[in-house]
Amino acid sequence: MQKYTRYRFTAVFVLMILLAAVSIGRVLTKTNGLSSLDFHSYWYAGHFIWDRADPYSSALATAEPRLPVRYWDGVVQTSGSVIQPGLITLPGLTATGILFLAPLARFSWPTASTIWLGVNLGMLFAIAWACARYFGQHLLSRRGIFFLCLLCSLIATREAIETGQSALFTFGLTTLGMVLIRKRQWLSGLLIGIGLSKTTLTFPIIFPLLYLRKLWAICVAGLVQVGGILVLAWIVSAHPWSIMEGQILIGKTLGINTGMHLTQGILQGHPISFGLFVISGLTMLGLLSARLIRVFPIRIQDPPTLLHAWILFATVTMFDLLTIYHRRYDYVAGIAFFAPLVFTLGTSLESLWAPSANERRAVIVLAVIIASIWVLPLYLVLGVKQYTYLFNLASIVAFVTSLWMLLRSVQTTQTLATFHT
Repeated sequence: MQKYTRYRFTAVFVLMILLAAVSIGRVLTKTNGLSSLDFHSYWYAGHFIWDRADPYSSALATAEPRLPVRYWDGVVQTSGSVIQPGLITLPGLTATGILFLAPLARFSWPTASTIWLGVNLGMLFAIAWACARYFGQHLLSRRGIFFLCLLCSLIATREAIETGQSALFTFGLTTLGMVLIRKRQWLSGLLIGIGLSKTTLTFPIIFPLLYLRKLWAICVAGLVQVGGILVLAWIVSAHPWSIMEGQILIGKTLGINTGMHLTQGILQGHPISFGLFVISGLTMLGLLSARLIRVFPIRIQDPPTLLHAWILFATVTMFDLLTIYHRRYDYVAGIAFFAPLVFTLGTSLESLWAPSANERRAVIVLAVIIASIWVLPLYLVLGVKQYTYLFNLASIVAFVTSLWMLLRSVQTTQTLATFHT
């Protein structure tokens, strides 16, 4: 039996490596004219910062940067449009994110997009390393490599890299912040603060920070975002409120696009059902968070505490992906759901949520099904509408499973605490 299990694991391991290689290879070799589609908006907005003009109002007006533009890689543009044909011009990042990426606007488009591609590829390793490290594993272990291959195989990952989206970058910074939260609150807060530049995707990180009582990290993260607004307002000689208005207006404009959230899928045209889902979900998360904070004394080095914090992060992230406007590339954050499964099942950490044999099998089967839906291009077979419904259903199952894991770990920890007292 052990020999059969070893062969089965080896087969799955090899399959994941092949899927990851095909996935990343497809991204690097695909040329459809839409490469770095979304990154273009950050690069374009950065030009206005160097011109000391408001990037948000300029982007909304589709304005042109002042010519000539002398790029650091030696290219000088003296005529024509800086805007690349057919690419997005509205930057969906906060002021902090726009400022942080502004140096890339000093490179010509081919160079800047290549640098950003390298950053996103690097973030794949950063996310996998952070998740492995958080659970006491190593990136180059079998579990670490398996997790990295799973991340690389997700359709969301391929889409995020291909379009040059900021999802990998911002989510990667928040996961790095989670690892550093144990010993370096200020650095953790700094990384998380920059990560919050894509607020709709990364705000769930606040929940585990509150649970862990890391108020200093939350304050630093908030100061990074507020500081970004103030610095940008100073650079462009604008009132901070006008910067915030520009951010909000662009957010509303981008929010009307088609996404993968519930109101664009199985609950489209059913506002009452969606409202009930949101209310029930928020109620469960609120009660559970209150119970966690009330019941457990916070000792940051305790494995149960760290496990609760991560699963809480994953649960709120899945709820966020289901309820707020998100496109498919944002589901790179869904990898948070798989992290506790990959890094605790079959290890001593599994005892912290102690699933029975049947529960363990059920969770593994559900995780495999969810991963298959998130990895395979089933839209080619099902069509976009049915695929969106199936994608939504998989996401709901991931949310419910994550919520169950959190409840289970809380129950197990309470039982162990009672037993030892």
